[in-house]
Amino acid sequence: MNRKRQLSITLMALTLLLLLVGCQTNKSPVGNSPVSMKTVTQNSKGDLATFEFGVPEGWASGPHYNLSVVACPKDAAEKKFEAEEDSLPFTVSIGNYYYSASAITEEDKQMYKDLFAGKTNAYEKHMKKSFDNAANILSSDQSSKVNPPKIDFNYQHYDGTHGKITEVQYSYTYGGKKHHIIQCYREDIPYLVTGAFDDSVDLSSGKIALWVADSLKVTEHFTVKDNKIQKEG
Repeated sequence: MNRKRQLSITLMALTLLLLLVGCQTNKSPVGNSPVSMKTVTQNSKGDLATFEFGVPEGWASGPHYNLSVVACPKDAAEKKFEAEEDSLPFTVSIGNYYYSASAITEEDKQMYKDLFAGKTNAYEKHMKKSFDNAANILSSDQSSKVNPPKIDFNYQHYDGTHGKITEVQYSYTYGGKKHHIIQCYREDIPYLVTGAFDDSVDLSSGKIALWVADSLKVTEHFTVKDNKIQKEG
C-alpha cells in the first residue's frame, strides 16, 4: 500500500471517529447530593406501582396519581398555597412519562429516544404545545386572552447509577412571577422526577431532583394491553 493511500485511509478513519463522537451526548457524573438523603418506599394510587427513592431528612411522601407519587418537607404538607405553582419549589413529583395521562404514541416514544440522544426539537415542540393548550383553557375561563409564555430550555446528560439521566431545565413567567422547572428523565425506566427552583426556599425541590431520580427504583404491578393499563392479579 503506497503512502498516499495509507494517509487517505487514516484520514477517513479519523473522520468517521469524529462523526461518531459528535453524535454522542456528553455525560457528566451525578456526584454527591447537596444534603444527606434517606430512602422511602411509597405506593401510587391504586397500588399500580411501588416507588423507592431518596429524599432529605424531614421529608414525607404520598401517592399522587395512578403512576405517580410526591414528596415534600413535612411542614410544607400542611401549608396552604395561593396557587399550585407556588407549591412546586417544595415538592418533588415522580411519574411515568409513558402513561402520564393518555396512552403513549409511537411518535412520543421516538421523541423520548431523541431526547436521550440529544435531539430536542420534537421535545420542545411537544412542551410548547402543552403550554399553548393550557393557555387556551385559561383563556376560555377568563374574559381576556391568555398568551402562552416564552420558554427557554437547557439540557444536561448524566451518567447515573442505573444508566443515562437527561436533565431538562426550563423557565417561564406566569402571573408576573418567574418559574424555573427541572425535569430528570431516566432512560432505563420510563419515569421522570420534577422539581422547581426558588432562591427564597432553603432547600427547593429543584436542588435535589437529580439525586431523587438517580436513586429511583420502581416495581410495577400492572400490565399494558391495547395501550391500556391493567392492574395485575
